[in-house]
Amino acid sequence: MDQNFVEIIRLLNNEKISYWVSNGTLLGLIRDKKLIPWDHDIDIGIFRKDISKTTLIDLMTNNNYEIIDVGYNDDSLSFTKGDGRQVDFNFYNFLPKSNLAYSHQGNIPRQEVTSILYTVSKLKKYKGKNVYIEKLLHYSLNFFQNILMKLLKKFGKYFLTISYSTPANLLIEFDYLEISGIKIRVPSKYESVLKYVYGPDWKIPNKDYLWYSDSPSSIDSKSRFR
Repeated sequence: MDQNFVEIIRLLNNEKISYWVSNGTLLGLIRDKKLIPWDHDIDIGIFRKDISKTTLIDLMTNNNYEIIDVGYNDDSLSFTKGDGRQVDFNFYNFLPKSNLAYSHQGNIPRQEVTSILYTVSKLKKYKGKNVYIEKLLHYSLNFFQNILMKLLKKFGKYFLTISYSTPANLLIEFDYLEISGIKIRVPSKYESVLKYVYGPDWKIPNKDYLWYSDSPSSIDSKSRFR
């Protein structure tokens, strides 16, 4: 088990916080009885009404976790510590007049041109084999790219906001699943949750899975969430 996962689960249990493991973390624990090896983060679901972001930030930083900016919006908090996996807290809200709970997960470039602009904007952090070429490209295009990005964002043409959704009635009852001596809080109907989030083939591992395009539960900002 990942050291950050073990520590976070015990910390949340001790503080009696109403969390649940979600998404890829839940998938690995149920399907494989362990974390998915190629998954880089730990997914924790939590209802926004149950804890404030300030309280959660204080709890994490007091335990030597560093908050990081991953470009997400107001429904996520991410932390890192040592060589362990990144810890992502996803805050869920209830969609009015619906049986859905949802969490805005991230902003995805709307089209190919915005995807290229987004990539160029991140090249200063790139550490691949062509790092010098990429950095030269970044600094030479940075001025024009920043102006274009601001204009596209201003008129809502840059990002598409993607949200996870889960039927609210699947997030009412919870149980503790014990794996490797750790008691982990999961939805009681976890198989129904996984089928909703990943589809009927959720038991088949897929290294190429993309949450924002492959998950039946992902809804973009052009849908009912607008």
